Amino acid sequence: HNRVVQIIIISLLTILMVSTTWAQSHLILGGEDQEDDAMVFRPRQVEEGPDGDLYVLDGGDSCIKVYSPDGNYLRKLGGPGEGPGEFRRTDGATFGFTTDDKLFFTEYFGGHRWLTIMELDGHLIRTLAPQLQVNYGIEAAASLDNGGFLVQFVYDSKAYPNKDYFLYNLRQSLVKMDSLGVIGTEIVQTENPAMI
Repeated sequence: HNRVVQIIIISLLTILMVSTTWAQSHLILGGEDQEDDAMVFRPRQVEEGPDGDLYVLDGGDSCIKVYSPDGNYLRKLGGPGEGPGEFRRTDGATFGFTTDDKLFFTEYFGGHRWLTIMELDGHLIRTLAPQLQVNYGIEAAASLDNGGFLVQFVYDSKAYPNKDYFLYNLRQSLVKMDSLGVIGTEIVQTENPAMI
């Protein structure tokens, strides 16, 4: 619980610092004369890495692009594909950093059903598949000190007819998962009815 509060506080401070810095100057990722690899086509998430570089999830190129603090393009991580270390779908994908300075990313429904863990240089370390027997997507995750993760799952639901429309329950849960993918403590579960 304290770790989640720390993450929220750090996120709010980062937003405040970025908005203050933005008012004073601007940063062009990739520089003024960008190569195609340096361009960001559909930015979905931007984070400062533990190395001080900027990491941008680019939905247009299905990869994470890395820029120096002054905006110079350095490299890309991942790419489109079916295998480990690649993105099947970036719409709904998220990424973060572990407590030991590794990068991880997740994908939502239709994507891979694992967390991908890699070095900051893009070298694949491993994938971590949650041990669940139901259809799910990983909406978000946060690294824990013990090598595990706090994971937000969204579960598949069925539509039920109700007069001239359909209802379905969107079920989500926040759980602790260990470093082997074993699901442990469920912290909270919600079900929200929705209409189609």
